Amino acid sequence: MRGKTRKKKHVSFLLAVVLALAVVLIANLRSEKYPVSTSGVALADECYGNCSCTDYAHEMRPDLDFIDANAKDWGVIAEQDGYSVDSDPDPGDIAVFQPGVHGADSQLGHVAHVTADNGDGTFNYNEKGFCDIPYDGSWGDRCAVHPNSNTVVPGVKFIHQQAGDPNAVLDSNVSVHPNPVTGGQAVSFDFSIRNNGGNTAAMKEIFVRCTTDTSAEWKAWATPQNIGIGEVKSFTASGDTWAEQSGIWHVLEIIYKDSQDNFHSVPANGYLLAQDFTVTNPDTTPPTGSFVSAPEAQ
Repeated sequence: MRGKTRKKKHVSFLLAVVLALAVVLIANLRSEKYPVSTSGVALADECYGNCSCTDYAHEMRPDLDFIDANAKDWGVIAEQDGYSVDSDPDPGDIAVFQPGVHGADSQLGHVAHVTADNGDGTFNYNEKGFCDIPYDGSWGDRCAVHPNSNTVVPGVKFIHQQAGDPNAVLDSNVSVHPNPVTGGQAVSFDFSIRNNGGNTAAMKEIFVRCTTDTSAEWKAWATPQNIGIGEVKSFTASGDTWAEQSGIWHVLEIIYKDSQDNFHSVPANGYLLAQDFTVTNPDTTPPTGSFVSAPEAQ
């Protein structure tokens, strides 16, 4: 009897050890995963990309680049710097989620870019940095922009734009045509821009900036348009290519000059901006004024 009792105790001890190791292993696997999205959906089985929600918030609101802190602290820091921070969402705001609210990280919190106030206690927003929805893999990429929606609850605050600030962001992919283009002929770029800001985006100039691997630069100009609050305007930028610089060209950014002569780079907002086009058939007669130095965006 004693032998059987010892054997049972030995087996029970081994089972307890195995169970404890399994719990530790599962905990470690979970700790390596990224937090759930504010949608509350479970984590994906495969996560990739090394982008954060704060990087995306800085991209959409470069006026907040003075904030270098965890997401949960953004509201306090912005308010100390004179920004209006409250519980009423507006397009263009940065939503600040406190830890654990709507599935935000339990220690760091979360930030996102507000795209709409739905008027029913909910708001829409875009976010990066999360990895979830394992069923179709659509949220496996932490560097992709994901649209989301949630309710306004305690623990969510909104950093408003300073009075009068426009917030022009890309609202479509940039299409290039023709591609390839014969050197010396015109190439065009079609795109749309949305103003998520609190005032009209007044434009004196707007252009697409392109470059080559050899650092040659070229601009295609569009007709400037003022964009009202919440409005979307379509643009076509075009210009004659310089055949002497044949080869692969890269679309770098869209820049506009405001009424105060400040230059602004338009954020991609999750749309396709950077892409390539090909100039063929070298010619030694460049069109006047096509290649100029690009000003630095602010």
